[in-house]
Amino acid sequence: MNLTHVEACINHPGENCDVWEGTASDYTYTQKIYMVTGTNILDTYFIHDDDTDYRADYVGMNTTRPDASHFIPPKGIPCNDFTSVPASNDKKSWTSKKYPGKEFHVTPLSAIFNRPESSSPADMVHYQPTESHLAIPDSFDARKYWPQCSTIKTIRDQGSCGSCWAFGAAESFSDRYCIATGDSVTFSPQFLVDCFNDSDGCNGGYTDLTWMALMKQGITSDDCLPYLGKDDDCRDTCSDHTPMKLRYAKSAYSPYVAFDVNATVRAIQEEIMANGPVETAFYVFTDFMSYSNGVYHRTTTSVDGGHAVKIIGWGVDEASKEPYWLIANSWGEDWGEDGFFRIRRGTDECNIESEIATGLIKN
Repeated sequence: MNLTHVEACINHPGENCDVWEGTASDYTYTQKIYMVTGTNILDTYFIHDDDTDYRADYVGMNTTRPDASHFIPPKGIPCNDFTSVPASNDKKSWTSKKYPGKEFHVTPLSAIFNRPESSSPADMVHYQPTESHLAIPDSFDARKYWPQCSTIKTIRDQGSCGSCWAFGAAESFSDRYCIATGDSVTFSPQFLVDCFNDSDGCNGGYTDLTWMALMKQGITSDDCLPYLGKDDDCRDTCSDHTPMKLRYAKSAYSPYVAFDVNATVRAIQEEIMANGPVETAFYVFTDFMSYSNGVYHRTTTSVDGGHAVKIIGWGVDEASKEPYWLIANSWGEDWGEDGFFRIRRGTDECNIESEIATGLIKN
């Protein structure tokens, strides 16, 4: 998504509100886009090729056709009056707690969603839905389906480095490598932080471009290049100066069906069942850091940034009956459900279903 600043909104004291315009592509459609960002809002407007008008929100794929005058939000509207994307009014299906002394690092939105103009996702294969008779179970847990792959259940900690994009890629690559080859190897997020030119290291990266890099540049093991939690120079030997061995992805793609959240959910489920966990990115609202257990859905309109993670399965919560995705985070085992969390499935909660990136592994 490439955005250019258009104008500033009138803001309340201490708040910022800006309008951006540009284009966005989901590998099938190219859309003109207007985005409004502010302390309490994050709203996106699309103009499609057929001139129909949609507003896409971050609650789900529910879209409306607003009056054209709302495309570029009129000047003079206070930021916190842009409440077209309200927090959920549903009964809260998750619990929270404080994490004294815990450091949380999320990535600025522009560093995980706003791809640089010079970086093209042209090599990323977009998922084309086909008729499938694969039976999707009510629940699936990759940890149980592939118990021989210890990397699937391993929770790591990215620390104070904004390397979530590298962790999501390296961890899902590790899982898929084990599933494809039978060999359990932990691959190195540090290698991606140091050597991937289309990222900003500890300041963020892009999930789709990272998987394309895994095809072209490859990745080495964590034993060869352990995690440092900071940017370092790219090197062509291991940290102990022994030769570096690289492994590669043979494809990069996104199981996402434009404007069809149900088909997208099924595509993601089929992909995980067939090939293993997938990487995704989502918008982090300020309540997410306090998640303890249950099925997360946002309860605030305040956005803190973006974050990349690894989806390993899905299910339906017994107590709340909420369908959820089962996800491995990179904030250590002392956060959430032993390092994992569950988030509402089927509504594109916080954009969780729209930013999937993955690929097959070259043996």
